[in-house]
Amino acid sequence: MRKALKAGSWLAIGTGILHTFGHLQEPKPATDQERRMLELMMGVEFDAGGVRRSMWDFFSGLSLSFTVLLLLMGIHGLRIARSNDADLLRDTARTYAVTAAAVTGVGLIHFPTPAFVCTGLMLVAYVVASLKNS
Repeated sequence: MRKALKAGSWLAIGTGILHTFGHLQEPKPATDQERRMLELMMGVEFDAGGVRRSMWDFFSGLSLSFTVLLLLMGIHGLRIARSNDADLLRDTARTYAVTAAAVTGVGLIHFPTPAFVCTGLMLVAYVVASLKNS
């Protein structure tokens, strides 16, 4: 259980790091349509709860939030994996398995293949961790 929880947590950290690299890359539109779409996403602002934001602001903010959550989930999982409390290990693994299943489900529809594969691997590791010594 502990090794699988650690594996899932390292996968979460790795996914967060890879996601950071992807986030830091400048978008490179391949067509005029993509260029125009990016211009609109970045240039058109609207009222969002009393502040002016663009769709690019939302896109970037959600992307960074996903990165932060993955990194913190992985760090927290590694910290929990040091515990000798079997119930805590199992419950954390189950919670993380459900979380990874939800993210992987969303990823099936909305993520590019590398991100979907990474969250799928996290899911497998957390499911294995949650089933060991149950």
